Amino acid sequence: MSASEIITGTIPASSGSGGRLDKALAEASGLSRARVQALIEEGRVEVAGRIAASASAKLAADTPFRITVPPAAEAAAAPEDIPLTI
Repeated sequence: MSASEIITGTIPASSGSGGRLDKALAEASGLSRARVQALIEEGRVEVAGRIAASASAKLAADTPFRITVPPAAEAAAAPEDIPLTI
């Protein structure tokens, strides 16, 4: 099992200045907007040192952020007994 990935940075001027948090973080981090929204809901996103409460929050440019991306869950494949007629 690998460790969580930490993504840090600041909101660029092109994304900030009253824009939505999820959209700005997606552009700044390279994650999808849906993934950023899920991480915000899980409490894994900090903006200016505080846990982000809403994906639709507005923010200013040059605001620092930190995203903790958990490791991917391992997929477990299991065989199924499926009747086949050949």
